[in-house]
Amino acid sequence: MKIYYNTFKSPIGEILVTRTEKGLSFVSFPKNTWEKFLLALGKDKSIELIRNENKFLSLKSDLKDYFSGKKVVFKEKLDLTGGTDFQKKVWTAMLKIPYGETRSYGWLAQQAGGKNKARATGAACGTNPIPLIIPCHRVIKSDKTLGGYSSGLGIKRKLLKIEGVEI
Repeated sequence: MKIYYNTFKSPIGEILVTRTEKGLSFVSFPKNTWEKFLLALGKDKSIELIRNENKFLSLKSDLKDYFSGKKVVFKEKLDLTGGTDFQKKVWTAMLKIPYGETRSYGWLAQQAGGKNKARATGAACGTNPIPLIIPCHRVIKSDKTLGGYSSGLGIKRKLLKIEGVEI
């Protein structure tokens, strides 16, 4: 299987993106996290890892606009192959959270069909393979505090601030 990748500089650090023929499959920051990911992929003999800037030109443009404060709706095709059915429902529901707005884990659980599964929903947020594009940073606790974020609360705050959300 071919996996294409590229990196971008951003205000939150260098970002790694990967895609398969199905679509965008992974977004990671900060750099120390994604270097381990690339090493692991490189050891899998069934994967051909190919650096290719051209596969990410549209995404690069969208990310540049996003980080400059422009409202961006990412239109990338996504490859969510690695997720469970419930995780995919959660990730798909997150795509419905508008730019500049937040929703609670409870709201997200209800949208994903598991209204009593706020903790499982939080875990699905934490394993989101495509953060920023699938906007898990827009999910907060019902008391309006941040909750968690796999890349750290500092980055979550920065992303929300870019979108005009003050927490």
